[in-house]
Amino acid sequence: MEKRKSGLVASIVITAIVMGLTAFLFLYLSNPESRGINFYVALGYLLFIELITGIYLMLIYTSGSELRTKGMWDYFFILGLIIFSYAVVGLITIIAFAIFNLIVTTKKILITAVVVETGLFIIIGALAYFLKARSSSFE
Repeated sequence: MEKRKSGLVASIVITAIVMGLTAFLFLYLSNPESRGINFYVALGYLLFIELITGIYLMLIYTSGSELRTKGMWDYFFILGLIIFSYAVVGLITIIAFAIFNLIVTTKKILITAVVVETGLFIIIGALAYFLKARSSSFE
């Protein structure tokens, strides 16, 4: 199998396994009667973070030569830092709200935090792309 195709298949399989394990653990380790909106928002948010990270890895592992010729490695490096930061902040948010949910049950704050973090992630990623496009036009 060609190196690029094997990297794509490996990235897809790894991402699917990680997402499946996360969903399994969330559902297995919780009581069905205690699952509320915060549970499903946290699960969905974590799966979304894993999906974004998997897509990033697929792009890096499958299109290395094209990225080098187009001068995009520096943009993908910055995008990787942004995605890693987004994942860390998302995990901290999920953990904090799991602890906070034991004290006060709230629904709107977690959803608001997830929406704000995702919006900032998209804005920062787009800003990095536009700054890269403006500085060197992806030569």
